[in-house]
Order: sequence, then C-alpha cells, then structure tokens
Amino acid sequence: MQYYTWILTFHIMAFMSWMAMLFYLPRMFVYHMENIKKKRIY
Repeated sequence: MQYYTWILTFHIMAFMSWMAMLFYLPRMFVYHMENIKKKRIY
C-alpha cells in the first residue's frame, strides 16, 4: 500500500500521454498529406 500513490500517479500520467498521442497522431498524418507535394528549399 506504500507505493499506491506512485503507481496511481504513473498510471494517470501514462493515460494522459496515451490520450494526447491518440488525438495528435492523426493530425500529424493530415499535415503530412497536405504538405507532401511542397518542396522545401533551405
């Protein structure tokens, strides 16, 4: 029971990271498809 709060904290942080990835990853694919034909000149 001593490590319950640490495990719970890690679980919540991991869940929040996973949800952020779920919402952000499709946006990255859309951005990539919108800009695939543009050539970058540096």
